Amino acid sequence: MIIKIRPSDTSFLWGCKRCFWLKYKHGVINESFPAGGLTRNLATVQANQVRDQRIEKLIPSIGCCGEFHSEEKNVASEPIPVNSEHTFFTGGRYDALWEMDDDSVACIDLKSTTAARFDPAAQERKKTKLAETYGWQCNAYAFALKHPASESFAAEAKPEAPRGTFGNMLGGGSRKVSHIGLLFYQIDPLSEDTYKTIRDYAPVAINEKGFIAWVQEAADIIALDEAPEPRMGIGSGGNLIKSGSCEDCLYLERFSMKFGVTEQLPDHGIPPVFGELLG
Repeated sequence: MIIKIRPSDTSFLWGCKRCFWLKYKHGVINESFPAGGLTRNLATVQANQVRDQRIEKLIPSIGCCGEFHSEEKNVASEPIPVNSEHTFFTGGRYDALWEMDDDSVACIDLKSTTAARFDPAAQERKKTKLAETYGWQCNAYAFALKHPASESFAAEAKPEAPRGTFGNMLGGGSRKVSHIGLLFYQIDPLSEDTYKTIRDYAPVAINEKGFIAWVQEAADIIALDEAPEPRMGIGSGGNLIKSGSCEDCLYLERFSMKFGVTEQLPDHGIPPVFGELLG
């Protein structure tokens, strides 16, 4: 079986191994928290601001020069070398790409975030946290750019990617990726009458070996016969708690309760109503 790992699933979905397993093992996709209109509008503004901008002007801290190349193009990788009965690859649509003066490329993801306290120490902590949260997502795009899918693999895998994942990059060849990172926008808390954003950049370390190791861990999770435990939080008194720790799992529980179902499938650990949908 050929399995595509979406770059975006390496961050928040991976935060709960049960939700990750449900999606990739059984195709249960939770749409309980769709992006709102404001988020979509911010994304449009961000794309308009970066388009055709030289990278040294947009991100002075990057310390190199490059010309805007493209936005929102699909990329797909060759098979990722992991030990599994399945074949894994990664593919998705990057936000923005720059052609650097040294013939390498910089692949930058655009994000909007909640406001931090705008002092240098707090801002650095926020940048570190963003890089940790989205690090494998950025590295997934870097892997696909460096190791693009061949035409033969694309033909084999395309039924698993019906939205044209392979359409734009075939024939483009391997690209050296020199920079990955997050260009993020925060709403200025000092702006009282209008929405004003502050832009900053969080670099991400390129770590191909680490990304492959992450895919191996993901493959091991998908291979499990039973669902992993939901993400657990810390309750009062330092006790581990499950309920409410993962909003997606809580959503599934409420969905089941709405249909009068309170028990879990013993062999999979998912609500029976979903088991019926999955056949």
